Amino acid sequence: SRPPESSVVTDFEDFVTFESILSGVRDDGSGEEPTYDAVADACDGLLGLGWREDAVKIIIVFTDEEGQSYRDPAISEEDMCSACSEGQVLGFFVSPLYTSSFDECGSVFNLYEDDASFITNLESLISDPCSP
Repeated sequence: SRPPESSVVTDFEDFVTFESILSGVRDDGSGEEPTYDAVADACDGLLGLGWREDAVKIIIVFTDEEGQSYRDPAISEEDMCSACSEGQVLGFFVSPLYTSSFDECGSVFNLYEDDASFITNLESLISDPCSP
């Protein structure tokens, strides 16, 4: 089988459209998540996302897997961070087992926190993304 690749399901949409599309997304049960590849591709423009020129680029990852790359050669966490060195705001919601896979750049949060903490952490990235 082919290794997983990062791709875009939909470009930027209004919330109602996004919520509808998101409700139809399913996992394939493989655990193969090209997280480093997808984040690097979003940062360096390879995904072709329709960012406004003046946009604060906020990239949020939700994963229960360690950081992974399916490139040849594979990219590392450091490579991903280097691709995202132009002021992008990165947030990683991950299993506590894999925090060290995502701690070189951006903010790392526990994927399994209670709802109130999860929402607080998510809002910290979105409400004022330019604050440290």
